[in-house]
Formats: sequence, C-alpha cells, structure tokens
Amino acid sequence: MTPRPLADVAARLTLATLGPALLRDAVEHVFDDIPDHAFTDDELGVRVRLHGPEEGEVSFDWPQVGRRITYRWDESKARVAIDPIDAEPVPDPLPAGVEIRRRLLRMDRVDARLRVPWARGGFTDESSHRRLTALVGSGARWLGEVFDQYGWPGQSMVGLAATKAASRLVQHLEDDLPLQRRALELMTVAADAGDFPRREIAYVTDSVRLAEGRPQVYGTKFDRVDGELVPCPLEDPEQVDERRRAMGLVPLHEYANELRERFPLTGTEPT
Repeated sequence: MTPRPLADVAARLTLATLGPALLRDAVEHVFDDIPDHAFTDDELGVRVRLHGPEEGEVSFDWPQVGRRITYRWDESKARVAIDPIDAEPVPDPLPAGVEIRRRLLRMDRVDARLRVPWARGGFTDESSHRRLTALVGSGARWLGEVFDQYGWPGQSMVGLAATKAASRLVQHLEDDLPLQRRALELMTVAADAGDFPRREIAYVTDSVRLAEGRPQVYGTKFDRVDGELVPCPLEDPEQVDERRRAMGLVPLHEYANELRERFPLTGTEPT
C-alpha cells in the first residue's frame, strides 16, 4: 500500500511522524521475547506485523473520522499513511530476513530435540545421528546460499535468537570446514559492526581449530576421557580464562561444571 500524502492534515499530526521511530526503538529491544509477530485486535482496530527487530508495521482504526493510520518502519526510514477505514490492506512484501529467521529457529528447535537426548544417551542412537546428519547437511547448503546473498544473518536482520541459532548450526558443520571458515569470517565482520554477539565467535573458532587438527583457543569444546568430560586440547591453557573473559565467557572451570551437570555420564558412554 502506497502511503498517501499528509498535506492538509500534517498540522494536526505533528507527533504522528515520530510514531514509527518510537515503535522501532521499542520493538528492537523486545523482538526476541515476543512470541507472535503478527496479530490483530478487531475490537480495538489494531493490526501489527513485525518483520524483524528494526522492521514492521502497525495500523490503528480511527472510527470517529473514518480513517486508518498505518505506521511502517525499517532501519533506515519511517513512514505514516492515512487511508479510509474500510480500505483493503495491501501489505508490503515480507523482507527476506523474516523467512530466514523462521527457518533458522525451526532448524534449531528440531536439532535440540534430537541432539540433547542423543548426547545424554552417549551418542549411541544411530537413528538420531542419521537424522541430525541430514538436518545439518540440508542446513549447510541453505546457509551457504544465505551467505551468498546477504552475508552473515545478523541481529538486525533476523534477531538475536536466530543469529545465535545460525552460530550453532555452523558449529555442527563438522564435515564442511570451508563453510565453517567462511562463516567465521562473516560473523567476525558482523561482530565488529555490533550486529552479532562476539562471544559466539569463540565457539566457532574452537570448532574450526579442532577441525584443522589444532588445539582450541577458548575451551568451549569437551570430550569424554576416562569417564569424565574434559576440555579438548587447549593452546596456552594458563591464559585460557583471560581469553574467555575478553569474549564475555565465564571461567573455564565454571563452564566445565555446567556441562557436567547438564550431561551427566552414565558409565556406558563410548570414549
């Protein structure tokens, strides 16, 4: 729907043009906490569609004057439109980030449902392993296409939860080191721009290092040794907590205790 010129009503809407910017600033901080990003209240005459942390639209019916006011915003501009209250809404096309976000979160949920019990069971369930391999493989092919078109899907595009889900997917690409390296470069650029949590880089860095046959840097990866979860080989272990602190991570011993509580050993796991 093309916004109508405000013309003669502009004087009566001196605050209206602030609406989209205020909404955008408010939504940006709570986007990942909102369970439904599209909803309607017919009784109040309110319709909301949130496409991302910095993109969306909201309309309000104004029965007293027979008009509908619609605010639209993205990261670079904000608009306001006034239409007849009975006009049929014609929504703008959904931005690419909406579908990317949905797919990342959907894959992340399926992965967690399979991976957590598989890990707690000692990685012995072959059916879960096959399903995880297929999920990660299809996700890798699709993520490579996303990189080609958009670079790293950062927080401003898909939200915090989804960009962290993308990071977890990259960590699971054990059979695709070139894509892991490419992802690490892209997410580093995004983190430098403030569009990606820097701490996530530590996890992917360690994944890449181990895949290259080198010791990890931040101690985020563990293995089972003599019936105990222990960090995989570390580079300069005496300085690991300093490196972790620089990335916003808790000390290694705290992280180790957390993992051991989350994944208690049964005594039947393979080494």
